[in-house]
Amino acid sequence: MDYPSFSWDIVPQYWYSTNPTGDFDDDTAAYAASFPIVVPNGNHRRWVEPSARQEESKLYAVAQQILAKNASAKLIFYLNTMMDWTQFELHHTLAGYESNGTQYWNRNNQNKTLCINSQPIFNHSSSSTRAQWISTVTTAMNTGLYYGVFADRANALPKGKLGTHPGAAGTVATDGVWDAATSTCLSDGTDRPFTYDRDAYDNWNNDHAMMITAAQEAVGQSKVIIANNNNSATLARHWEQWCNNDYDGATIVEAIANLQKLSSEGVVTMVHTGHLGHTCDHDKMPLSLSAFLIGAGEYSYYSCTDGWRIDQGWLKSARWSWADYALGAPTGPATMTAFANGTHHYERTFTSGTRVTLSLLNTSRDSGDGCIFWANGVTYGSCAASPPPSLPPAPPTTPCGAACSASWDASAGSRTCGQRIDHFITEKGLSASAACERIAGRFATCSSCMPSADEDSSGFGTVVGWIDSSRTASAAKRA
Repeated sequence: MDYPSFSWDIVPQYWYSTNPTGDFDDDTAAYAASFPIVVPNGNHRRWVEPSARQEESKLYAVAQQILAKNASAKLIFYLNTMMDWTQFELHHTLAGYESNGTQYWNRNNQNKTLCINSQPIFNHSSSSTRAQWISTVTTAMNTGLYYGVFADRANALPKGKLGTHPGAAGTVATDGVWDAATSTCLSDGTDRPFTYDRDAYDNWNNDHAMMITAAQEAVGQSKVIIANNNNSATLARHWEQWCNNDYDGATIVEAIANLQKLSSEGVVTMVHTGHLGHTCDHDKMPLSLSAFLIGAGEYSYYSCTDGWRIDQGWLKSARWSWADYALGAPTGPATMTAFANGTHHYERTFTSGTRVTLSLLNTSRDSGDGCIFWANGVTYGSCAASPPPSLPPAPPTTPCGAACSASWDASAGSRTCGQRIDHFITEKGLSASAACERIAGRFATCSSCMPSADEDSSGFGTVVGWIDSSRTASAAKRA
């Protein structure tokens, strides 16, 4: 595989942006070209004549502009896998077929054509639709401009209740039913336009995944299909709102594990924090960046902006100061300690002397205490006011003491001793000492789990106290 350039010297980053109303100036093009991976978004020059048309050609032109600044940059072609954006010629081709009665756009169980974000949805249950989408991909690759394709919305088809009020039937809506005659998304008067027969829904998702896999096969092993918001059988993966209630529904702990796994398999991984109402600001960035640095491997790249437009964090004038701080290669994988109260604590060090810590609950999707202690003495995160105290040593083999370890996996009815103890701690809120005592007194096989008088209820209380104090300090800093 032909990988992008990569270095641990500073935080490895990628660039992804757009100017819907004009060209990039020379300085912007040169700055974009300084990144190893460059993705001009599919709204670039959208409202420049021909307005809302010929987007493919507009993307080719900006790719040429950026490559003229740096021929070694890896340019990525943008194409949504779910939404048939109306500025693409692909859309107008499918609209012509639709007018002749062929269903290239998706219908619900009432045979109404659906739209998301004011765009019709591809009908991937049609092999003809999939073929047209892949043809657009291969045509772009054949220009010789691109390293791959950003396959946006690679996640499952939305279904269920709308998050906003639907409005009266026939009024303009962001999500609803598509009126082909006026190329407008309208409300159907209900809050559940995205209803499907089960087989139809499953078939669409399966065919969608199959198309993305087929696209990777079509471009070959030297190019990448970057699956956004989903693990796919592709050579690259993108997270859109990392540590910010991301679209895949994963917790931050799960996301870190996923990043570690994919990176170890040689997949190009790209992480972005911040979008629309979920901006990447000085409060959110330490959590996001620390989680990235904990999980990153070779060919992992990061970005932290407020959105996708050029004025939302992608200009050189908006560059984060830490983006030029020395990082250095990691000295090894991150260490992780999981405590019985659900807290996970990570640490990782880098050859420059930079150290990263992260503490959070295993259920968290948008909160935690991330700290980056840069080698130059600058510190980011809730620990910035004063470095956190050293964490206590890892708890004993079990929260009930070393003697309990021999019976931890012993059967106690339908569960093991350990499972029952963990249940009382994490689900019932008992202290470790109380949970151990209860289970030891109830099941003979767990009797060795009775805590001794000098055994504290925790191994965890100090950690929880540190996290609580860190959160208090963080809240005070924001205030």
